[in-house]
Parts: sequence; structure tokens; C-alpha cells
Amino acid sequence: MNDTAHTLKPEIGYFELVHMFNGAFDVLTFAIDMLSDDINDFHVQILSSLDNRISMTLVSTAMLFHALSEVQSKLAMTLELPYPVLKSQMIKYYEILKVTLVSTVNAFNLVIPVPFIQKSALFDIYRLVTVPLLTLDGMNTVH
Repeated sequence: MNDTAHTLKPEIGYFELVHMFNGAFDVLTFAIDMLSDDINDFHVQILSSLDNRISMTLVSTAMLFHALSEVQSKLAMTLELPYPVLKSQMIKYYEILKVTLVSTVNAFNLVIPVPFIQKSALFDIYRLVTVPLLTLDGMNTVH
């Protein structure tokens, strides 16, 4: 056997191993960075839900639109949602909807109550106004 061929093979293997290690390290570093971003996003979403705010990253506009469309389709004829269910109106729903975070053993669940407006209700609204009464003695009091 040739000693030169025997000594070169471990050196090539070493460089290949270092190259593979560096590649694996880069992939692992990227995965950790992505996981860190996901954990930070999750932390922000949990904090916003603890403040009863709904987060666009937690409930996407498309998801909210789909859920509200389904709710609207099941409403009685006398009820309606506060705003039209249009993609351009979703920002208004993010402003008014409140969220409650409920944890179970295996998951976190979001409870989002949706307000309804009754269409057919008629109300007479009166306002009481106090009017000072002038009496004979010049005082604004009644004896």
C-alpha cells in the first residue's frame, strides 16, 4: 500500500466532516432563530390576549372574515352584526372584539364574544330636563 494515499484520505475526510459540521451548524442556527421568532410572536400574542385584545397574527383577517361570515349566515332575521362583513371592515372588528384566553391541558383556546344588534327593535328615547321654577318670592325653590 502507498503511504501517501493512506495519509491523504483522513485529511479529505476531516475537511468533509468540518464542512458538514459547519453546514449542520448553520441549519441549526437558522432553526433556532426561527424558533426564537415564533416564541417571541407567541409571547406577544399571549400578552395581547391577556389584555383582551385580539391580535392579527393570532387570528388572521381571512380567518376572522370566514368566522364572521359563518356567524352572520346563522343569525336570526332580527339580528345583525355591528358592521358589514366585508374584508375592508375587518379592522373595525379588531377594534371592538375582545378575546379571552382559556387554557386546557393540551391547548390554549380563544373565546371571542361577538356583539349583535337587534334590527327590529324600536325605542322611544326621552330626556328629562329640569326647568327652574320662578316663585312669587323670587326664589327658585318651591315651598
